Amino acid sequence: KVIYRLIEKCAAYIANTTYERDFLIAKGIQPQKIHVIGVGTDPEKFAQASGATVKAKYQLDGSPVIAFVGQQGGHKGIETLIQAMPLVWQKVPEAKLIIAGSRTNYSLVLDKMIKDLKTKAQNVTKIDNIDDSLKKEVLAACDIFASPSGFESFGITYLEAWAAGKPVIGTRQGAIPTVIQEGEDGLLIDYKDYRELAGVILELLHDTRLRLKLGENGQKKVRQRYTWSKIAKKFRLVYQRV
Repeated sequence: KVIYRLIEKCAAYIANTTYERDFLIAKGIQPQKIHVIGVGTDPEKFAQASGATVKAKYQLDGSPVIAFVGQQGGHKGIETLIQAMPLVWQKVPEAKLIIAGSRTNYSLVLDKMIKDLKTKAQNVTKIDNIDDSLKKEVLAACDIFASPSGFESFGITYLEAWAAGKPVIGTRQGAIPTVIQEGEDGLLIDYKDYRELAGVILELLHDTRLRLKLGENGQKKVRQRYTWSKIAKKFRLVYQRV
C-alpha cells in the first residue's frame, strides 16, 4: 500500500503505541526508524476540577457515577455500556451513567437504546457536544471511567480520566492493552462483552481500595510520562536526531 511505501522512505516514524510499532514492523518497516512516543494531556487542569457543578446540575450527589466521554461513534462501545447497566442496577440500583461527547449519526441509535431502558432511563444522563471545561468536570464527578471502545490509536480520554484520578475500563482490543496496564491502572474486558463489563463495573463499585489504587497509579503514570511538555521534548529529540 502507498502508506507503507511512504513510511519506508521516511527517515523516522513516530508511533503512538508499541502495538502500532509492532504492526508496522510486521509490514516490513525497519524497527530502528520507529519511535514510540504517544500523546499527552494537562494533568493539572483535570486534577483541579471538582465535579460539583455537574453533580448538582444532573442530581448525581450521593450516587455512584460511571462515565463515558468521547465521540458518540459506533465503534466506541457505548452500546455495550448501556447494555451492561441493567445488570449493574440489579446490584446497585442507584448507580448513574453519564454519556458525554460530540454527536454523530450513531447518536440516534444510542438515544433509542436509552429510551428503551424505560424507567431506568432517568439514571442515564446524556450530554451532547461538550467542551473541554465541561469534560474535566464530568471526569471529576465520576467514580469510574468506562470506554469499551473497539478501536483507538491510543485513547487520550484514558489519560484525561487518569489525570482526574479515576480508574479506567478499556478493552483487550488493538492498541488499548498497550496503554492500560491491567490490574495496575485499569481493567480490561473483551470488546462488546456487556456481561464482563457489568462485572468489572460492579467490582470497582464494591471495592473502594481498588478504585483508588487504579486511579492513583494512572494519575502517577500521566504525570511521569504523558504531560505535553514531556511528549513535546520526545518529539523534538526525534527531529534533532533526524
